Amino acid sequence: MKKKLLFIVLIFALLLTACNKKQDPVNNEPIEISDDYLGYFYEKIAGRGIINLVNPSTDGSVDVTIDWGSSSAETGHWEMKAQYDPNTSTFTYKDAIHTIRTYDSSGNYSEKDVYNNGTGTFKVDGDSLVWHSDNDEYDEDVVFSRDIDRKEDIVGMINPWIETTDINVAIKNAGVEFEPPLIESLPTGDHKVMPTKFISTFGTLSALYEGNDNEMMIRKSFEMEGKEGLAGDYNEYSKTWTSRYQDIDINLAGDGKLANVVWFDMNGDHYSIAFNLGKEGKGLSIEEITSMIDGMDQSVAVK
Repeated sequence: MKKKLLFIVLIFALLLTACNKKQDPVNNEPIEISDDYLGYFYEKIAGRGIINLVNPSTDGSVDVTIDWGSSSAETGHWEMKAQYDPNTSTFTYKDAIHTIRTYDSSGNYSEKDVYNNGTGTFKVDGDSLVWHSDNDEYDEDVVFSRDIDRKEDIVGMINPWIETTDINVAIKNAGVEFEPPLIESLPTGDHKVMPTKFISTFGTLSALYEGNDNEMMIRKSFEMEGKEGLAGDYNEYSKTWTSRYQDIDINLAGDGKLANVVWFDMNGDHYSIAFNLGKEGKGLSIEEITSMIDGMDQSVAVK
């Protein structure tokens, strides 16, 4: 009797597993999502939106995020899980969360909820994805393309601040070539920080660092410059001074010894380094700053 009962339980478990495993309804096989449908796609007309499809599963599901810029400091953000139907080449979602992200000068953001449980589809059309949203008011469906030249197609247009841990994604979104400081060139001891993420918009790329209650942001841009324009720092400091390193004129602001914000031009581009903004006495020494400059561009390093 016990063996019979155990056999029934095993059969029931197998049936339950089979029912829960989503498969291709035609071939009765796990659904494979082509790499052609994964990764980043860029909105073609205004250059304001980026969509990213990641984490494909054998049940045909994939995680999707969309970022859509409405201003230089504000971005619409969507997150959803979409189900792929290989028969119609369509991803369908029913759980979209839409928020508005507002960024401050340090690259941090606050979020405002717009809606939950949004529905819609992404239709595969050649090398593009066509987004139809049931909850957002667009005149027509939005087309995202796999390849787009950010500098040529987005100049003069608003595009979103994109947050990522992939520097290549940040570079493509910003249209700015950037080499982060070598790890060994970063501040150590009480000032020790490590990289956390990148924030980018067209023309400007930011690298963010944290550690030991310190916050640091390095920015490179071919559009913005200066303490307020690039570093986004409107704090008043006890002293502002300059220092010459190699062929670089470095501008500094802080307590006169340690700088909370520095800005300079190097190789034709604008840079800023912000460290514990507004907290005098908790800035960087000139040696720590020049170490990072060397780490970013070996062509100016002392040999």
